[in-house]
This record gives sequence, structure tokens and C-alpha cells, in this order.
Amino acid sequence: MNFLKFSKSKPLKIKSVKITDTFWRKRFEINNSTAIFYQWEQLEKTHNQDNFRVLAGLKDGYRFGFFYCDSDLHKWADAASRILITEENNNLSKIIREYINLIQSAQEKDGYLFTYNQFHFPKRRWANLQIEHELYCLGHLIEAAVSYIETNEPEKYKKEFLEIALKAANLLVTDFRDASPKFTPGHQEIEIALIRLYRITQKKKYLDLATHFLNQRGRTNFFGLRIISQARDQKKRTKHILKDMQEKKIRNEWKMSFFGGETKHQKEAPFLGLRSFFQFFTGRYHQQNAPIKKMKRPFGHAVRWGYLVTAMALLYQETGDEELLQAVQRTWEHLVQKQMFITGGIGALGSVEGFGRDYELYSDYSYCETCAAIANILLNWELALITNEAKYSDLLEWQVYNALSVGIGLNGTSYLYRNLLESSGNLSREAWFATPCCPSNVSRIWASIGQYIYSHSSNEIWIHQFIGNSTKISLENDLSVKIKIHSELPYNGKIRLEVVSSESKEFTINFRIPSWTQNPTIVINDKVHSIHHPKEIQHTGSNISPNSAQFYPISQDWSKKSVIELEFPIKVNIHHAHPKVKNNRNKIALSRGPLVYCFESNDNPDRQIPNESIDLTKGIVPEFDENILDGVFKLKAKSKANEALIAIPYYLWANRTPSSMQIWITK
Repeated sequence: MNFLKFSKSKPLKIKSVKITDTFWRKRFEINNSTAIFYQWEQLEKTHNQDNFRVLAGLKDGYRFGFFYCDSDLHKWADAASRILITEENNNLSKIIREYINLIQSAQEKDGYLFTYNQFHFPKRRWANLQIEHELYCLGHLIEAAVSYIETNEPEKYKKEFLEIALKAANLLVTDFRDASPKFTPGHQEIEIALIRLYRITQKKKYLDLATHFLNQRGRTNFFGLRIISQARDQKKRTKHILKDMQEKKIRNEWKMSFFGGETKHQKEAPFLGLRSFFQFFTGRYHQQNAPIKKMKRPFGHAVRWGYLVTAMALLYQETGDEELLQAVQRTWEHLVQKQMFITGGIGALGSVEGFGRDYELYSDYSYCETCAAIANILLNWELALITNEAKYSDLLEWQVYNALSVGIGLNGTSYLYRNLLESSGNLSREAWFATPCCPSNVSRIWASIGQYIYSHSSNEIWIHQFIGNSTKISLENDLSVKIKIHSELPYNGKIRLEVVSSESKEFTINFRIPSWTQNPTIVINDKVHSIHHPKEIQHTGSNISPNSAQFYPISQDWSKKSVIELEFPIKVNIHHAHPKVKNNRNKIALSRGPLVYCFESNDNPDRQIPNESIDLTKGIVPEFDENILDGVFKLKAKSKANEALIAIPYYLWANRTPSSMQIWITK
């Protein structure tokens, strides 16, 4: 069965693409040798593994942490599994096997696994789904197991891990297949997990449950009263735990609170408390204010929204329900036009970790959580497969280089949770967070970056991303096509491909022409192809124009070996925000290729960052500097006072000493 029968192309498996890219190999090495082990160690320090050990009777102690902290360990396992799909790593293999044994010991016989309830409230289940994260945690557990199946690990461990996931999923089917709308999850994720599990098992009950969860959203009567009741319930339960700890004279090793410090900043939106209450009470925060097919714009918590529409896109691939696809595409267009920051980041408001009003894109209190960018990347990829439209792949590229990559430091051991576009110096990278959802989320996307490069149908290949790699793609009639890409992106637009066909047959290769370039050329075996690629200027909220990207198809009878040379001219692009983005009037932002640039005080110690101005009449000169960070193209400009200004790629800011920073600069 082709589980992508309602998509116009299908992806390759992660393991079939070997990344050789100079830029991305550095990230792979940091991710695989440093970040993933550091994250495990930090989870140990914050008691995550011990919660399972205590529950399983492997260690004496107490259960600490937020009610949702199980998910952090499961998400780490997902990232580790994706790393093991492409590379052997004995140390990582040992740790993930330890993890499998641990959760196996802690899981109840019927499949239930949620340490918060199991330890503190052992007779209670599914009682507070909007605020607590039982289904979210189990979703990340199931996703980790599905990813682990693709590794080359011993069958014994793959079978055990899958059995853990199946027991959990079967419990959910039993308990929720006929449940009312009030039993929809408060934080979406389980829907994605169930669809992924369906795809490897072909057991329709998992797809049916995912469909049920999605279709029940927005149908709870008097949702505001229910969320108030559940908030009171959660507060009462927290007090119970704190009282229990006091009576047992247990030192509070980990704070218990509804919100973590990651949401706080020196400046937030006006009337944020009142606006937050409105979002919670109306159901907008949880995407519970309307049925999913009636969605017209993104609203509420940005990560939740991203996981919701990704699940809707996945479900469309299985069912072909056009109303689902129309709702997803409608909200995507609204997002890009009116609610997305120039970095590709989403989410304007702190306490709701999500969307504000249209064109409310303030640089100094932007939220732009790293996980929200990742959720949007997941959505873009599914839409790219469904439609074969270049705009989705184009935005995916932009977000990977900017909104995602800024979330992890060059050392792999420091992170940003929220990603401001302007800082007066009060935000810096942290070694860890009270809610460490972002670090392992970055790691799992980086580990699987190869899956976003290609897709194919029976007789066509689409190249979505130009990342150095080698792969083999099977087309119809046993035609095998080997492809090697050498790429100089993101700093240089020269790309070289080698295509080797097992037979001399006609098929089509579609090359994405990025929105950020003009006058590109393609040379195939010394034959020049002229490309008409007009630069489409759109006044969106961020002035990002992924809609101007396109696929350029070349259909021919390919020889045994073809050499393709692409030239995507890279120049400095100057962005002007939509006039309705009031805070960016009379300001510009700079990008070069797929990279957004910023001005950081480390490079401009005598300038008034974040209140500097630029003189565009003096020109902007790119210059490679091997002494800055890991070696980058910086941009040299002049201020209004004729003083030197230096801009660096945004994803690299906050990697040195504490600093101030700005993207949008007065012209």
C-alpha cells in the first residue's frame, strides 16, 4: 500500500541519503558527538531518568519535575534514534538501550506510562488532558519507537521498543476511540505519532484514532469553564505534591510551576495578561475554538498549532480529504503574509508562546520559540510532498538556516528557547532550561536533514534542497538513478550535481529555483538552459516571498552520466516590512542567499546596537572573515554617522560574550 497516495511525490528514507555537505557536516559532528550526549547528561542532572528508575523500583527516591517532563526524555530518544539511522555510534547505542530497558520497566501492563500520575496520583488517568500532557508524552514515546525501527540496531531492541509503543497506542485506542470532544489532547503530538505508527504497521485503528482526535477539536461546549476547572485542578495537584514533599522532608530539587522561565523576558506585549486570559478562555490557545476544517488563520500556542496542521496534512495524505488540505493551505498563506517574522520564526506573544494580531511582529518582544519553527518545518515538508509546489520547500530552507539553527550554539551545549529579533543585552544562550523541549527537537531535525532534500514519483525527481549528499533513487521499470550534490551554500550559490542513470531513459528532474536569487543558470553537459525567474516583490509582514520560488523541470533522455552545474547568484537583499508592521517603518533588514543577517554589539562595540541606523548610499560589501565564529561572510556597511557597521548571519548571534543585537535597522 502506498501511504502517500494523495501526495504528488514521496520522500526518501533518511538512511538512503548520505550527507557530505561542508556546512552541514559540521552540524552533524556537533550533533552526533557532543549535543546528543550533553542533552542526556542534562536530563540526568534534572532527574528525568531517575523519575523512571524510581517508578520502576530500580532506585529509591522521589519523582521531580513538571508534569510533562517525560516528553523531554522521549524526544531525546527520537533524536538519538535518527542519528543512529545514518551513523553507527556504540556509545549512543548503549545509552538508548538503557533508555528502552528503563521505560519498559516503568510501563504498566496495559501500556500506560506517565510518571507524574503513576508516582503522585496512581489511580488517576486522562483527567486533565487540556493542561497536563499525558497524550503529548506518549506521542513522543511512539515517535521515538517509530524512528528507532529504521536504525541498524539489533532486532531484539527494535522489537522491544516497538512493543512498548504498541501497548501504549492500543491502550489509547481502547480508552479514546469513542470519547467525547472533551477528551481531545491539550497539546497536539499524539496525532502525528499515531499516523506514523499506522504507516509502519498498517493497522487502521491508529489512523482512525488520529482522525478522531483531530475531528473532535473545537467541539467542546463551554470550553472556557472547562479550562478554568482544569487549571484549578492542576494548581490543587501541585499544592498536594509540595505538601507531600514537606511532610516527607524531601528537598525540592526541581521547581514545580505551570510556566517555566523560558517564557519571560525584559519586555512583553501590552496587556499580555488580559490577552492571555482571552486566548485560554476562548479555546484559541489550545486550537479548541473551532473545528479544524473551519480554520482561517493560525491562532494560539504556535507549537501546538504547527503540530496540529502537520497532522492534518499527514491525514490528508491518507484520505484525500480536500477540506483538510484547504484549511491547512489557507492558514499557511495567512501565516506567511501576516504573522511570520523575517527569520521565518512564528509566535509574537510570550505567555501564550504563540500568535498575536495580524502584523504584530515586534522585534523586541518576539517569541519565535525554536520548537515553533520546527513544527512549521514539519508542515512545510508535508505540503511540499502533497503539492510539489516550490514555495513550501523554499520556506523550509529559510527556516532551517535561520529560525531553527539559531536555537543551538556552535558548541552544541548552549541554546536559545525564544528567539528575539532585537535584544538590548538581556537575552543570552543557556546551558539548559526548566522546559528543555527545544534542544532535542533541534537535534532530531538536524539528524534527519537528509529526508528534506529529495522526493520522487514513478518518473520524476524533485530536488528541494541543495545540500551536499549522495543517494540512489528508484524510479519505474527498475530504473536506478544515482545523484551526488556538491554545494557551496549557504555562502556561495555554486552547486554541482552528478546524475548517473542505470539506463539511458527519459525522466524528469525538477530543480528548485530559490526565491532569494535572480538570473540563475543551469548547465547540463555544457548545454545552457535559460531560466525565466522573475523576482516577485510581495509586501508580506516579514517581506519573505517563498511564493516566488519555482521548480524548473528538465525532461530528457539522460545519458549514463550527466554533470549539472547550477549558479544561483547571491547578493545582498534589502527587505522592507509591510506598512502595517508599525515598529519596522523606516527600517530595513538584510539577507544574503538564504541567510538573514543581524548587527551584534560584539562586532560593533562602539555603535548604538540595538538602536543603530544605516546609510544605504554607502553600499554593503560582503567579505569572508575566517576569524569570526566558524568563518563567515560578514556584511560591511556604514552608519548614518559614517562609522563602520558589521553584520553577521543571524543564526550565529549570542555565540560569544553577552551582547545586544538587532535585525531591523533604521535607514
